[in-house]
Amino acid sequence: MKPIRIIIILVCLLIPIVVRTLWFYQGVYNPAMISTPDYASLNFKEPKLSTPVPEEPIKASIKPIVVFDMSHTNSFLFSEIDSFTRALNNLGAQIEISDYNLTLGDQLKTASAYVVILPTSFFTTSEMDAVIQFVERGGRLLVIADPTRDVYSDYISGTSTNAVDVLNLLTKSFDISFSNDYVYNLEINESNFRNVIYTQFGKSDIVKGLSQLVLYSAQSILTGQNPIVIGDKNTLSSLTDQGGSLILAATGAKDKVLAIGDMTFMTNPYIQVADNQHFMVNIAKFLVTGVKTHDLVDFPRVFNRNVTLLTNEKIPMDSKFLGLLSSVQDGLNLLNIKVQISDKPIEGNDLLVVGTYNIIDDLKPYTDTFGLKFDIKKTEEPSVDEMALETPTPEIPPTETLVPEATGKPEPTRTPEETVVEEFSKGSVTVAGFGKLPIKGVGLILYTPGTDQNILVLLADSVSSLQELSGYISSGSLSGCTVQGQIAVCQTTPVEETPTAYPSGY
Repeated sequence: MKPIRIIIILVCLLIPIVVRTLWFYQGVYNPAMISTPDYASLNFKEPKLSTPVPEEPIKASIKPIVVFDMSHTNSFLFSEIDSFTRALNNLGAQIEISDYNLTLGDQLKTASAYVVILPTSFFTTSEMDAVIQFVERGGRLLVIADPTRDVYSDYISGTSTNAVDVLNLLTKSFDISFSNDYVYNLEINESNFRNVIYTQFGKSDIVKGLSQLVLYSAQSILTGQNPIVIGDKNTLSSLTDQGGSLILAATGAKDKVLAIGDMTFMTNPYIQVADNQHFMVNIAKFLVTGVKTHDLVDFPRVFNRNVTLLTNEKIPMDSKFLGLLSSVQDGLNLLNIKVQISDKPIEGNDLLVVGTYNIIDDLKPYTDTFGLKFDIKKTEEPSVDEMALETPTPEIPPTETLVPEATGKPEPTRTPEETVVEEFSKGSVTVAGFGKLPIKGVGLILYTPGTDQNILVLLADSVSSLQELSGYISSGSLSGCTVQGQIAVCQTTPVEETPTAYPSGY
């Protein structure tokens, strides 16, 4: 090939490249002189670091139990709220996690507080009813939403559930609902418009001592109850871009329910910002200081304090009664309740009264409110000394007494206990709602709740039957009894028969 042809071919190849280059890159590039921001002069609003708040244990004779819900596909890890659970423990609370083996109603029997954070599967009707009844009896409820993680998606079914929808069904009975939004503030924030700084608070011990709080992407709350954390005029909702007094935390149901629109503030490292830690400790105190009233549905968790077991001098302190005391102590110790034995009530303690029907007159201060009507024909009431006599050895056959002149028939000698059985097991008791019942082989459990003292009364025809009733405390259930209101009627072994079985757990 001639050199001229090679040159022509190369020129043809290079001409398009040169043309494109000259077209797109005209002239010589001179970079523009753009000034960078003066970062040193920028002044971001930074909240102060949190100061640790002393956490003094709550003075309560029984450890308050705080149940955390983890049974509704909750969108958080329990380890994330380690600071919160540690604060509860430091206040003397016992932490429990919801158990699939128990119904929610059963778990709330022993609980002082219930915490629901970001649930994304719905509560059943019976569960919601259990929560409502729990709050009505004085239990504390904490519900928390968070717009950064409130949706659960089921990749198999293709469906998704919003935590706000779940929480709103749970809290609608308390006049509280969450908005499906997030709040923001372009004026006062912690270096991000969604990290809003709050300085307006309502009236509540939960916000006592707070001057500045930072919530991270919180959801606003709609309520007619008691707002306790409130946004300023520049705090706006993402739904409407409007605001003014948006509510981020509120209480309801006479301050027994607390709703908060952000969970992030109680996680690390955000707990160290502003008064966030102080707020968290106040929330923990709110949960452990509630006083829940009980009824027999909660049996045997019917006490809020340590217990005085009231004795009576007319019941001999024999082996059977000592066995009864031991059974009661063991059962209540399982509930972390201490039992003190005394012949009179002790101030500050709840009361457990045990007695047989033959001393019912002595127990009237504790049974009168139940309207019990006894129909017992007493002969001669045995003395304490006679009741304390030992039962004759079974191998010795009954001896005959002197022949009464009237009948001429000998009568077998009976022990004082057998005399008591005959005199006080023949008769009946009329119980409201149950009608007329024979006292033979029937035990009664009566419960009187009170703000200052709860009273539980066990009544039966003999000490042996009282032992059977005390077995229900050990078993933790009134299964086998008929319960109506604050009265339980239980079948016991008739006193002249040898007991063949005790309640489960005895």
